[in-house]
Amino acid sequence: MRERMAYAFLLNAFVVVLESAAFFTALCDRGASILGYYTELSNALALFASLMLCVSLLFRRGRIPQWVRIMRYLSVVMLSLVVFVVLFVLAPLLGGLRGARILLFDGTMLSFHLLCPVLSALSFFLLEGGAPLARQHSLMAILPTVLYASVLLFLNALSVVSGPYPFFMIYDIPPILTVLVATFLLGCTFLLAHAVRWADERLGDA
Repeated sequence: MRERMAYAFLLNAFVVVLESAAFFTALCDRGASILGYYTELSNALALFASLMLCVSLLFRRGRIPQWVRIMRYLSVVMLSLVVFVVLFVLAPLLGGLRGARILLFDGTMLSFHLLCPVLSALSFFLLEGGAPLARQHSLMAILPTVLYASVLLFLNALSVVSGPYPFFMIYDIPPILTVLVATFLLGCTFLLAHAVRWADERLGDA
């Protein structure tokens, strides 16, 4: 157990370093506008959750509080949605393999779209363990996505912002398209939340 927690600490500390470096670069390049993107917000939660896990392992003798475990779960679900959208929505729109290469390996996207999601998931599934997650946690996992979509749709409706994703631009696209895309993404989030919880139960006992 101590060895597993040591590896969990190292992996999450590495995630904190990668996320911090990527956010510093992104903020220097694009400023506070990055806070409007789901990718950056998901990675911000992952940074916080991994940092709290490291602090817990240092000062709680290797024990991970349940609230930290839930934060880690939420971040893994959100990062999984980011990777899903990158691979199956954005990459095909940008030319398939060429688009995937750009989205996974260029600049800060290497950390935001690939390294941090993979390392965070590996640690969560294989190293951290903890009390089984309940079904209500799967419902909880879709709330950040619902909140994000609701706020952006509201701000677009008031013309305070435009986007940042095309399906939020409700004055430029048919309303039914916004409804279809939002329903699809929320459905994907719900399925991913269940899949992550299921994998945690199976792999956590391995």
